[in-house]
Amino acid sequence: MWSNLREELYYRHIGEHACAALPALAALAREGRPLTRLRAIELAGDLLARADPHTGCIRRRYARDIAALLDLVRSDLAKKYADVDHEPDIFVYRMRSMLAFEGQTEWSRRLVGLIGGEFEIKCPECSAVAFVALGTHGVFTCWDDDSLTDDADDTDLIPAAPTQLAGLAHRLHTLAVTARQPILARRLTYFFGRTTCPRNAHEFTPADTIAGLPG
Repeated sequence: MWSNLREELYYRHIGEHACAALPALAALAREGRPLTRLRAIELAGDLLARADPHTGCIRRRYARDIAALLDLVRSDLAKKYADVDHEPDIFVYRMRSMLAFEGQTEWSRRLVGLIGGEFEIKCPECSAVAFVALGTHGVFTCWDDDSLTDDADDTDLIPAAPTQLAGLAHRLHTLAVTARQPILARRLTYFFGRTTCPRNAHEFTPADTIAGLPG
């Protein structure tokens, strides 16, 4: 069901036409079983994120449905599980949906990199495209064409101290810590930390390069 629905709404329609499904998705999320709730929230968030930057009228028209979806996903994110790192992928999808409902759609689209442990970034000084690796290959920044090689020409990635995080960084990190997601919390400190461009050694924060990259 959900794969067909996503194919129809996300890939065959766009903007206002696709977002006409928001009331139905909000109803499914409120009344459905846990998996239905999860899928409905995820699809609704993806539809809104994909519709940007032209969602002003959409958000006004479906304000009550978006607010309801936002309340539901915030409630889900606040749940505490006995197991550490419980379903981290689902946790990231929920964070992405929350950000989409809040209007932070660039972040919603980009945060999926936390799952794979790799973000595409662009140096703010020279515009060189590189990758931030936060997964099984280690923690570093390197050129886009050698990110997975054993002899990658990489530079260090220095994590931010959790006490120094502010704004969105603090919110996301706190959500991860509260939900007992230490791996995600640690990855966020690196992403909001400091690195240097592999080309010109210019120092910058990887998260600051989110804006301006294609979705």
